[in-house]
Amino acid sequence: MCSSGLCPLHVAVLSNRLSSVRSLLRSGADVELQERTSGRTPLHLATEADNVSLAGCLLLEGNAQVDSCTFDGSTPLHVAAGRGYAKLTALLMAAGADPLRENLEPLYVCEEEEEEEVDEGYVPGTTPLNMAANTQVLEILNGKEYEPKPPPKITAQAGDLSSLEPSLKQEVCRALDTEGSWESLSHTLGLGILNNAFRLGPSPAKTLLDSYEVSGGTVKQLCSALSSVGDCTALSVLKRAPQLQPDTHVHSSEDVPALVQELKLDLRMDSGLCDSGVELSAA
Repeated sequence: MCSSGLCPLHVAVLSNRLSSVRSLLRSGADVELQERTSGRTPLHLATEADNVSLAGCLLLEGNAQVDSCTFDGSTPLHVAAGRGYAKLTALLMAAGADPLRENLEPLYVCEEEEEEEVDEGYVPGTTPLNMAANTQVLEILNGKEYEPKPPPKITAQAGDLSSLEPSLKQEVCRALDTEGSWESLSHTLGLGILNNAFRLGPSPAKTLLDSYEVSGGTVKQLCSALSSVGDCTALSVLKRAPQLQPDTHVHSSEDVPALVQELKLDLRMDSGLCDSGVELSAA
């Protein structure tokens, strides 16, 4: 044991060595041993590190006391709640931790305490409920089940390169392969790292454009990349793509009613008003 009172089990927890923690527990290590600086047990240290795996091991395999106290009376639940660790708070609550357990830190300090030594009676300590750092932790302390946050949804990037006419795409690929400009284009599109793989196919340019299409590439972006490569045949071919032509559609009289309705809808949405004129609530 070192001068600060850290035993091998403390060190294993601080080092995040789950296998070592298990070996020490099987060997009979004292799971309630306190280090000398503030009286923290291995469970306190695991909680401070927000390490659910180690905390669970100490509780389930080491039968650690869930409400073990430091020198100031703080339990692991005080630590988890005060630091906003929702998952650990839920784990400790499931193990029977007391959210109303008071430590020795006064909940409030009398303003006249320094001026006059007046007996103010009982001054309550601070509970995990008093220390809840966020709404989720507070709800868990009040008995609500822990609900993990869903993983963020990954939305595929939309591209219109797939709508390019096959014959036009073939002509672009043929020009890129003939002039050898597909390598420069690949670097411009950020796919240069795949050039060796592109060379393995009969048409490197086609493999390049297929990869760019999968990544959500657009015809306009491809045109811009070709422009930066230089004046090449492929650029002249691509400029014939319908996606790059100006919109020359002329609205007929039959289109007018629909256009008016769309305009009214856009105006309502922009002004934050619904059909009845009532302001829409913020999302």
